[in-house]
Amino acid sequence: MPAQIHGAESPHKNIGWRVVFAGVGINLALGILYTWSVIAAGLPEKWTQSDKSWPYAVACLVFTAWGVGGFMLAKLAGWVYDATNSFNFAYYCSAALLVVAAAMTFALKPPHHLPAEQAA
Repeated sequence: MPAQIHGAESPHKNIGWRVVFAGVGINLALGILYTWSVIAAGLPEKWTQSDKSWPYAVACLVFTAWGVGGFMLAKLAGWVYDATNSFNFAYYCSAALLVVAAAMTFALKPPHHLPAEQAA
């Protein structure tokens, strides 16, 4: 039988609950996408099917970007830390990307819909 080490605690104590809560959070976020069929039914009738699909497509792209960013940029920040012994460059890059995203958000204009008689 292997010897037991008394008093040593695992560094991964309660990691199971972290995984459970992370899974619940991800499924709640994805559930928003699945409820789109209910939400789309309440949209104005003048919206075409194409107009109704844009918010869903944007939400899918945002979740994809979030996943890729969470996976790749954490690795990139680790490489930056290894090279510079500081997270400052990673923080500055994150701040710059947030400013660009905010500028893009404010630069977007709402869609312009033609009146029904002009659209036909």
